[in-house]
Amino acid sequence: MPTQNSAVPSLKSIIGDRLAHLRHERRLSQVKAAKWMGWSRLKLSHVETGKMEIDALELLFLSSFFRVPINYFLGLQPKAKWSAQTKRKDWGKRLKKLRRQLNLSQDKMAQWSGCSRIKWLRVEQGKTDLTATETQRLARQLKISVDELFLLEPQWLGTPAKPHGQQ
Repeated sequence: MPTQNSAVPSLKSIIGDRLAHLRHERRLSQVKAAKWMGWSRLKLSHVETGKMEIDALELLFLSSFFRVPINYFLGLQPKAKWSAQTKRKDWGKRLKKLRRQLNLSQDKMAQWSGCSRIKWLRVEQGKTDLTATETQRLARQLKISVDELFLLEPQWLGTPAKPHGQQ
């Protein structure tokens, strides 16, 4: 039976290191990140330190949650390709597709998120991010959780529920 070379990091430790890196990059505490992911803080800590394995579905969830490819968590994708600017542009494109699918104006999305129209345009262009409060307001208006907003792919939407304020 082959033995694992201690100089080669285990998959658990690679996933944990990358998860911790992404969490720190987004300035999330373990408590807040665990809550958003539906995990306990202890589980997140154990995954980040390589003491606990996660299954394929959890890995897929993390990939969607942090908007990075699964190969990044597996150590096959370098971090350099996933800069904050790339993530911001991806997020802006996704919000723009969502807005168009819901047939809403940029003014309405800006109003719902509580930001200016100019800021909303910059968000859709990938030049800036919504604040946590703006993101929460937008999710509330769309009648979904912040987690669902982050994971939302516009093509997943069926016929959306009427957001607050629409008949």
